[in-house]
This record gives sequence, structure tokens and C-alpha cells, in this order.
Amino acid sequence: MISSRLAKKIYAVLFSVFLWGPVAILPEMADAQILDVDQLTLHIDSIHQHQLYGNIKAGLDLNESQTHVLHFTSSSSASYFMKKDVLMLLAQFGLTRTGKTNVWDAGYTHLRYRMDYNQKISPEFYAQYQYDGILGMKSRWLAGSNLRFELKRDSLTMIYLSGGIFYEREKWNTGVVNTAVNPADQYILRNKIKINSSFKFTRRITDNSDFVFINYLQFVPDKDIIYPRIAPSMQLDIQMSKHLQFQVAFDGLYDFRPVIPIDRFYYSITNQLVYNL
Repeated sequence: MISSRLAKKIYAVLFSVFLWGPVAILPEMADAQILDVDQLTLHIDSIHQHQLYGNIKAGLDLNESQTHVLHFTSSSSASYFMKKDVLMLLAQFGLTRTGKTNVWDAGYTHLRYRMDYNQKISPEFYAQYQYDGILGMKSRWLAGSNLRFELKRDSLTMIYLSGGIFYEREKWNTGVVNTAVNPADQYILRNKIKINSSFKFTRRITDNSDFVFINYLQFVPDKDIIYPRIAPSMQLDIQMSKHLQFQVAFDGLYDFRPVIPIDRFYYSITNQLVYNL
């Protein structure tokens, strides 16, 4: 006899295959920014003692010299732990404005449901909205599913591998680049299917510090498979007190074929204090 829990997991996998499998052979190519969800969930793999967990971050800077400089950031994450599943909600918005010009204007909202998060195999489903006005991404909607495999887990080290498929709908503004992609249209609309895979390595360095490395790979399952997106991330977390944490993070993104002619490689290095609820 198959247990009800195992049957639930099998149904989730079959649902994922039948939902996304028939459209995975579509020939169109998709490119979009990669959101590092595993890093943003604050080491969810090692948290089991709380039913509700999350953090809130916000900042506002206004500097005046020859021009006004406004910088605003706001981000939050929450994870609700059920008996064996977990529901995650993440959001971030930011704006940097110099005079009357925006030099950074981006944000996202991400919802994810992970089944059997404490087991060797964990099906998960997610939906996301995202925008980046400076790069030209007016909007990006996506929905997908993954299977997450636990390769190693002990008191010091955790290694995970995941793979799945997702659908995305994008709108790009060609006016942000000097080279006209399509002189007749200001916007490019794309509806795509992509394969997603990721590798995660977490190592406890000391009693109050952890190192995390994550690499994402996304590609289209057709002739353009040789033009993927690769996104490596590294993060060092130092626990300063029960609720206060210091983070140093590097995030990179290399796109072999962007939707519009923007730079192929982007990276960011951030330092921040995080208050955990």
C-alpha cells in the first residue's frame, strides 16, 4: 500500500509533468532576470523550530549637493511552516533617483509552496512578478514547478540540486538602448517556456556564521539551448544577536543572448544588516 503522503508527492510530480510537459517543446526563446529564491529565504533548510519566520528590511536616504539624490529600498520575506510543507512569500522594491532621473528602479514579489521540505525529495510550485525599469524590463510574470533533491545534509554541510520547468510572460522596453531592436515597436512581448536548474551548497563556518553558494542555469529546450542564463551567488551570514544578522553577498548574471541589446554580464556586491522576526 502507498501512504497518503507518498501518494500526495507522486500526484504533485505528475501534475508538474502534465502541466508543463506538453508546452516545453515550443520553439520560442525566453530571457529574464533570475531571482535567487533560496538565498532570500534565509537558510530555510535549517529552520524547523518556528512555525512563522521572516524578516523586514527598509531604508531611505536623501542627499543634497548640486542635485537631490533619493535612495529607497524595502524588502521582506516570510515563511509559514505547516506540518510538512512550507509557504514562502518574498518581496523587494527599490528606487534610486538623481534629480529627475531614475538610476535604479526595480522590484519583485514571489510566492512559493514547497512540499516535504524536510525530505530527500521536495516538489515545489511558485509564481512571480518582477520589473526592472533601468534594464528595460517593464514586467515579467512567471509560474512553474521544481523537484528539489537533497544530496547531503548534516550539522555542517547541506547540498541541494533542483530542476524544473516554468512559463514566463515578459514585456521589454526597447527605448532604454541606443540600438533599435524593432523600429516599429517600442515594446517586445514574449511568452516562453524554459528549463530551470540550480545547485546549492551551504557550509557552517563557525557557530554564528554560514557560507552559501548557489548557481542557477536557465535555458530553452530547443535549438537555442546553447544560449542559457547563468547566475552564481555567494553569501556570508554572521549572526550578531538573536534577531540581528550581518550579510555580505555577491550576485552575478551572465546572459548569452539578452532580449534587447544590453550588457551580457551584471553583478552586485551588497552589505546589509537584517532584522529577523
